[in-house]
Amino acid sequence: MEDEADLLAGVLLVQRDAALACARVGLPHAVGAVRFGVSADLMRWRTDHSGATKQAGAAARRRGRSIQRISAAHVTDLMARCDLTWLPDLTAAEWRTVLAACGQAGGSVEQFIQCLTRPLSAG
Repeated sequence: MEDEADLLAGVLLVQRDAALACARVGLPHAVGAVRFGVSADLMRWRTDHSGATKQAGAAARRRGRSIQRISAAHVTDLMARCDLTWLPDLTAAEWRTVLAACGQAGGSVEQFIQCLTRPLSAG
């Protein structure tokens, strides 16, 4: 029963469409975890076990593209340099705007930092 409860909690906290949207732009699991209020391990599990990672990769390959990812060391640097405390407060529309900006980051840590910096209008 505990395993079923863990599965249900993961599904409810990070819905499949959210996991897929994050996977499509190569968003680091640690950033998605902050957005959804979960651990990076749960975010990784959700994107991997929902099939979102594979689906996003296959779609990118069909378009002749690849999903840019940053290394674990760069994720650590990104997390240290960014204040992400504002992400959980975003509306769905605002989150889609952030994801779109991150999708243009091209795997660069500096560009990810730029797209994850709180806009002045966000307070």
